[in-house]
Amino acid sequence: MEFLKNYWYPLVLSSDVSAVKPYGTSLLGDPLVLFRDRTGKVLCLHDSCPHQGVPLSIGTVKAGSIECAYHGWQFGESGNCTKIPCLADDATLPKGARCQFAYPTEERLGVVWVFAGAAADAPPLRLPEGTTEAGWVHDVIVREQDIPHKLMIAGGLDFAHFPFLHTKSIASKKQRDYLRSLEVSLSEYEYGMTMMVKNADGEDYNDFVYSFEPPCLVKVAIEPKPGWRLIASDYFVPLSGNKTRLFVFEARDWLTWNPLVSRSLRRKANQILDEDLPILRAQTEWHNHGYGDWKCTVKPDLLSLRYRQWYDRKAREFATASISQPYELSNELKNCVLVEGEMPSVTQPEAVGL
Repeated sequence: MEFLKNYWYPLVLSSDVSAVKPYGTSLLGDPLVLFRDRTGKVLCLHDSCPHQGVPLSIGTVKAGSIECAYHGWQFGESGNCTKIPCLADDATLPKGARCQFAYPTEERLGVVWVFAGAAADAPPLRLPEGTTEAGWVHDVIVREQDIPHKLMIAGGLDFAHFPFLHTKSIASKKQRDYLRSLEVSLSEYEYGMTMMVKNADGEDYNDFVYSFEPPCLVKVAIEPKPGWRLIASDYFVPLSGNKTRLFVFEARDWLTWNPLVSRSLRRKANQILDEDLPILRAQTEWHNHGYGDWKCTVKPDLLSLRYRQWYDRKAREFATASISQPYELSNELKNCVLVEGEMPSVTQPEAVGL
């Protein structure tokens, strides 16, 4: 998953990281350990002692350094070894006494964000829309699933399944008829790609905007009522090839004083994910057996397809074999989508009637 490095990821809740006990996790298939130094700053290191390859996460934190449980070697902020008990205080430490990698971190919104790369390459951290603006409130939901993040992102960008899977939460069966009349437009912006879905003639389908921002953000903006804005920023963080940690930042600018609204939205978001899980699990199993992939696409798949093209192009750039097969496009879609592997360049939104 090398091609997904050099991005910021929300990784753990701040409350999960202490100055006493290390917190072990993973990101992009690499083992990581987090802990706090003497000042309370969160540090993140490669979770392996360079001495004999023991996970540092099973050790302890002492005086702001992490101590290996096997021989007591200690490591600090840069990953350098700060103490080897069997050596004299003035002894020269071995050249290799250093953790393989130390990751930049920032702690914002009650979440520890980790940059999967060198500090010199880290751009400024961009926080979810609506979480820092005046007049807004937000909530954070964290879920972890044994599902590849690529499948979860594709599902997160798919609105056509709502009246089939989510009739008990946010949709109704009669909205299936409205799918044919919805208008879809695609465009690019500075940080990613956007798909606007507008209600053409069905009064029971709100207008909403989907966005994808590399590497793993799906953002959905909707107006439940005129003038009320609700933005869900969903980060599908790839812990490993088949494990994803989902961070949902739900922000709104209406009824900000009422905690019951936050509670209701949190319950609804969890319900939506629970409704998706049986399909995602079955899809994961099928793909693992080599039975399933996208064989053809239709217009509601436009943004999902653009995402997959971005993903596959990034994989090829790092000489990583793509798991996807060539896409077979319907005739009506061929004029709307670039050839596989190219990034879209849309200066004006292209209205596509369904």
